[in-house]
Amino acid sequence: MSSAFDVQLDRGEGPSSPSLQAHVRIRPTTIRFTETDIPDVQLHLHSLVSLRPSPNSTLFDYDAETSPSDDVQLAEEVCDSLTAAGLVGDETVRSLTARLGEWMESVRGRRVRLIHSGRVLKDGVRVVGWLDEVERRRTQSVALEGQDLEDEEVEGVERRTMTIREFVEYLTTLSHPTGDGEATKSGAGKGKAREPVYYSTLVTVILRTAPVVYIQCSVGAPTTTPLIDTSSPSDDPTESARNRGFNRLLEAGLSPSEIASIRSQFRSTQTLPEYDALRADEHDAHLLELEESWMDGFHAPSSEPAEGSGVYTTLLQGLMVGFFAPPLAPLFAFRDKANPSSLGGLDAGEEGEGDDEQQWEQERVEQGQGVWSSAMQVSIVMGLVANVIMAVFRVVW
Repeated sequence: MSSAFDVQLDRGEGPSSPSLQAHVRIRPTTIRFTETDIPDVQLHLHSLVSLRPSPNSTLFDYDAETSPSDDVQLAEEVCDSLTAAGLVGDETVRSLTARLGEWMESVRGRRVRLIHSGRVLKDGVRVVGWLDEVERRRTQSVALEGQDLEDEEVEGVERRTMTIREFVEYLTTLSHPTGDGEATKSGAGKGKAREPVYYSTLVTVILRTAPVVYIQCSVGAPTTTPLIDTSSPSDDPTESARNRGFNRLLEAGLSPSEIASIRSQFRSTQTLPEYDALRADEHDAHLLELEESWMDGFHAPSSEPAEGSGVYTTLLQGLMVGFFAPPLAPLFAFRDKANPSSLGGLDAGEEGEGDDEQQWEQERVEQGQGVWSSAMQVSIVMGLVANVIMAVFRVVW
């Protein structure tokens, strides 16, 4: 009696109730090549963030808490199947460039490099994780500067209910490029294969789609040497990990405990997806690549000042001028030059109009980088107001 009752309770409402819940991160990406004759490639890079049993609607179920659930085993089995088929996503730069060579005849046999945010992505970096990390840092930087994100594109969240068969087909579709470019789908055979028994099980899929990202792809000359050096000494994972990331600080005299402390603080600031045990080695390699990129940022020459430092310097200079030298305030131009298109006397077809527009834009850029910027003007006014307030207080008291 109890076993029959347990079976009925396990099935709940029947086939209409999803047994699993999956979270998928989708990154629409356009790869733009340096050679103009190679068309762009539109991809939907994805990452299976989690796959777990659906939450129980009951507040507390003693049988579900004490006895192992079949849904947990089903989730592990489906996850293993997706991993074996290469549908989990969040592939590395190495695998993505290899797939570009398979899809496109003009790229095959040539050395390609992916560039994003001014950096060449290394082979071990996971593309989706890298893009999420860059977006997180940019959002934090914009928030610290006090700018609005209203004009930024908002991520789309979609909830679907489908069978595991449809879920596998959907992930397979995401793994191929879209559009009318040179890239084509691989001609895999569509023979009638034997499907697992759980393919008819329902799963709730939560899709989080980010805005479109553009990645530059540098295409080199054709080469006969293998693109991946199989004879590299980095085949030894222990030796490779010792010479990468924060482990390089061992040669500088730091102790392993100090390096572990630095690594824990660094990784606590990273919002990275949690990989399962089957992908633990790949996850560690991805973290080492992030550490490498972070450390290389200190040695890379940069002609630009630190982000946000110029804004504070401009505000401080304006406050000092407005507070200590108010007579100098009228010397600053508090009016932008009018756009040539708003002035009369010029026809739309005159040749000099385009040159005037370009000169006006160039002058605005130069003014924005110097003391004529709007931030400088506002800070001068605020310094002048502070000077007047101090004078009033001195007269009253």
